[in-house]
Amino acid sequence: MLALLTVLAMGCSEDIRKVQTGSLQLTPASVFFPKVADGDRVDRFVQIDNVGTGPLFLADIDAQLGEEFNVYWFLGTDPESEQRVGIEYEAGERHHYFPRRIQVLPNESITLVISYRGVGDAVPNGYLHLETNDSRLADNPAFGAEHIRDVDDDGAMELVIPIAGDRAVGEIFLSPRSLDFGRVSAGDARAETVVGRNIGQETVHLSRIHLDGSSAFTFEIEGTDPEHDPSVLQDPDGDGVPGVAPNGTWEMTVFYDPAVQAPDSGEIHVISDAVVTDVTLNLMGNGDMPCIQVNPGTLEFEAEMVGRTRVGSLSIESCGTRPLRIEEIVLTEGADVFSLVEASLPPLPAQLPGVDPHLDPFIHPQRAIQVAFNPLTESISNGRLIVRSNDPEFPLVEVPLLGRGVHNECPVAAVAEEVFTLRPLDVVTLDGSMSIDSDGPDGRPVHYEWVVVQRPEGSTANPVEEFIDPFNPADGGPVDDQESPKAQFFADLAGEYVIELRVTDRLGATAPSALCPQNSARVTLTVVPEEDIHLQLVWDTPGDDDQTDNMGTDFDLHFLPPHSTEWFEGARDCYFGNQTPDWGVPGRQDDNPSLDLDDTNGAGPENINLDHPVDTDESGDEYRIGVHYFQDTGGLHADEAYGASTVTVRVYLGGELAAELHRELSEINSFWRVARVAWGAERGVVPIDRVEHIDPR
Repeated sequence: MLALLTVLAMGCSEDIRKVQTGSLQLTPASVFFPKVADGDRVDRFVQIDNVGTGPLFLADIDAQLGEEFNVYWFLGTDPESEQRVGIEYEAGERHHYFPRRIQVLPNESITLVISYRGVGDAVPNGYLHLETNDSRLADNPAFGAEHIRDVDDDGAMELVIPIAGDRAVGEIFLSPRSLDFGRVSAGDARAETVVGRNIGQETVHLSRIHLDGSSAFTFEIEGTDPEHDPSVLQDPDGDGVPGVAPNGTWEMTVFYDPAVQAPDSGEIHVISDAVVTDVTLNLMGNGDMPCIQVNPGTLEFEAEMVGRTRVGSLSIESCGTRPLRIEEIVLTEGADVFSLVEASLPPLPAQLPGVDPHLDPFIHPQRAIQVAFNPLTESISNGRLIVRSNDPEFPLVEVPLLGRGVHNECPVAAVAEEVFTLRPLDVVTLDGSMSIDSDGPDGRPVHYEWVVVQRPEGSTANPVEEFIDPFNPADGGPVDDQESPKAQFFADLAGEYVIELRVTDRLGATAPSALCPQNSARVTLTVVPEEDIHLQLVWDTPGDDDQTDNMGTDFDLHFLPPHSTEWFEGARDCYFGNQTPDWGVPGRQDDNPSLDLDDTNGAGPENINLDHPVDTDESGDEYRIGVHYFQDTGGLHADEAYGASTVTVRVYLGGELAAELHRELSEINSFWRVARVAWGAERGVVPIDRVEHIDPR
């Protein structure tokens, strides 16, 4: 993925026009936010794809947005990817972090994340804008006049992405929503009228109307083709005011003039600033004939035991506007192992109605038939099914059949105990010895695999055969021996874990699987802190290829009591250098904090626990949380820096998750003042979210 983008420091004005072979595709072209409660936050994603054959350049990405917006971005299209800060407000101050220029290679993408926080009754609005070397944006039907601006005469373009919120809107409705011209002979022509209406509450401005599909279709408004003369779109309802007023209408004439008598289809797209920016009119011509389609094109069976039967289904569909007559369904090969299920076959000849072109979307009438597979030997079997119909173009459709027979009984996965309730840092034994394999050695599977299918974000724990040091399970142990039905698991974070057992027999059949379907054999761990205050620290460093090995970045969690402000110094700061400071009654242990887990080589977790905290209402001050970027080198070379990390701190109060806070830290000795913690009549977490430089050495 790192090869996806090249971020360059040079300016846009001279170089962005030099490569013009990239082609930009934007999804969506405009961003719309719903109404949200005051303080609530909602995200919208904008995907930029390079669908051209050369590099696409994006430069000077910026926005005209209020401080209720933040903008982030990430490589590719996976929302789980690392997000980078583009534009962010901190304490009312705007910070711009987008690189000056970004290169997107062909068939690659970046995604922008627009994060909006509700502010009273305000309606979100504004826009993002960027420069690009795709000089063909103006010819792209997906963009209207509100999206494109010329930067200069050398080909560079400015792309504008409008951002709007919930408000009164305009909406375009077409009647009819589809046209079927029926069968039209070559040289003849037919015309139909479509009425467009604004059924919304605000004026709609039409920016473009264009046709995709067969050139046999054309259209006009007031005798003018709007693709050649867009001025006809300025006041289509003729009321003397630009746009289409609420309840305003206009007419569009659509022509069908085929050069040959063959099926034609197309779409007319009405592009506007309405709430639905692209309204589509479906077109069909010369589709008035029988048409057959069989799905799937090849029927492939999952492996089946010799002597048993597995049934698969096929769908025969009518895809033309004329009725389809099914005249014959027969097996021509493989009749020794494949057979038609008689109860599923219609009396022949059978008829399916044609497609109703006035339905939106079209519905293809269909009939399902079933084929049985009964393998006789442990081998691969092939067959062929023929469907004969009155489709003039494809009167015979052949469907290959494929299946495999096996001599085997499936194993069955089972766990001895399904549910555990634990505390963070507890160890649990996973036991799959209840699993069976009726035709296996000693009636048991030969392999047992424990797979973590759900875990708290930031957890790195995995099943092991046993821990090197049972008193320090965070040090890990040898990987799980899959020939043994048992494994051990260390619950490194609070939250819920789901661990699934998959067993395999001597012939390689695994359960659960498509070959051996069964209900999942799963163990659920609910991990809840018992301490009054429980802090977790985890982090993600993209520059570290393996964050579970013994090399990586080192972040340290810090915790201060009320009326303490000095990090690292004195006896008050709880961190790796002072893991159990005496905060409470002298000599009493159960009112002191404890750093119970310290990770030094990437990802975490670390945690600090405190029972019997003081009443911060009475003390007049609150607890404080901090995170220090202690070390960022490792790998093949001692001076090889891993770089920026995304740090997450979770705060549990009384066993309940009270806050989860995130921050990117990019430099060693960055110190993140995370939050204050109140423990009194009202308990809560107040973010500080300030980064400064502290070098404790």
